[in-house]
Amino acid sequence: MEPVAWDADGALYSLWGSTKGLWLARSLDQGETWTSWHIVDRDEVSYYPYLTARGHGELAATWSSGKGDTLQALRG
Repeated sequence: MEPVAWDADGALYSLWGSTKGLWLARSLDQGETWTSWHIVDRDEVSYYPYLTARGHGELAATWSSGKGDTLQALRG
């Protein structure tokens, strides 16, 4: 399950990982349409994303990447 968060303006954000990094999407119309960005480019899978929003488009995110000896906990 991908995390979602709303900011003070009512914008809806979604964050998810893939085998090539992390993606962020924003909807300004309650999920009807979305704009998305590839925000982290990695050669390892990114997973367990967490997202929170506040104010006017202020976001904080954490996620994990890699496995075994390459496991990393990251934030952005």
